[in-house]
Amino acid sequence: MEKEEGRESVLSVENLKVSFQDHDKKINVVKGISFSIRSGEIFSIVGESGSGKSTTCLAIMGLLSKRNGCHREGNIFFKGRNLCKTEEKEMRKIRGKGIALILQDSLSALNPFYRISHQMIASIRKQRHLSRKEAKAEAVRLLSSLGINEAEKRIDDYPFQFSGGMRQRVAIAMAIAQSPELIIADEITSSLDASSANLILSILKEINEKTGTSILLITHDLKMAEKFSDRIAVMYSGHIVESAETEFLFRHPSHPYTRALIRISDNLRDERSGLFTTIEGETGLSDNPALCPFLPHCPEKERICFKSMPEGKWRDGGYVSCHVAQEKGDER
Repeated sequence: MEKEEGRESVLSVENLKVSFQDHDKKINVVKGISFSIRSGEIFSIVGESGSGKSTTCLAIMGLLSKRNGCHREGNIFFKGRNLCKTEEKEMRKIRGKGIALILQDSLSALNPFYRISHQMIASIRKQRHLSRKEAKAEAVRLLSSLGINEAEKRIDDYPFQFSGGMRQRVAIAMAIAQSPELIIADEITSSLDASSANLILSILKEINEKTGTSILLITHDLKMAEKFSDRIAVMYSGHIVESAETEFLFRHPSHPYTRALIRISDNLRDERSGLFTTIEGETGLSDNPALCPFLPHCPEKERICFKSMPEGKWRDGGYVSCHVAQEKGDER
């Protein structure tokens, strides 16, 4: 899908498909998506729950469970190395040092039975040749740099003694301690209030600007992605339906789903009814792989939409997978 210009790609995902086996039924969750993340950029994947965003993250990290018949196809290149063909022993070396994953639920990501100091020191020493004393000093420095007051004392607290926002700072500190080249942040602000969410993402953006670390931001919040991202991919029911530079995407949204998300984020409540603005129908996994997954809910569908799945194409500076958008082109 991606047409790269300029900077080298740190991560390149090519025709990624992920499916699960539910008894006799195969469930396709990610349906042939492609994208790449350039060196030093913040790239966001935006979509509703059930669109396949988090599954994509787990596929990149090689953390999909095989118990339920999970199957991954395609290629995932990290700095030229195909992670889909990398043995688990080598993947353990890439996780953390090469690619760091920050999860949505910070309390689950941290072991509740161990102090923060124990977990951070173990993480730092795993990748860096430091003594325990040096690792603890580095951990305190990182926590202080992320705005945790009295880090020397707080580092010996347990995770439950921190607020949600503070736990996310600890998770970020553990991620950047190993100086990764890519950080994947999977819905890390979904359980936080707006102020804490903005603060956490501001911290990540500052890390990106200071160190040049690339960031893959997974979120359902399009306005949040607009504020912090260089480029955005919009995902719906396992497909990337549109992708472009952030400013271009908001000025010239092509796909009906993208425009619906922008309309909702700009006007959460209908002025006449006072009710929340929504997209009609239900999101989730499409049962007809031969047609556009947004077809049942699209207000702009035409005859051609009932005939075939649109091929994704580059036009006007962005990528879009929509028959109507591709036909109308610059009329939008």
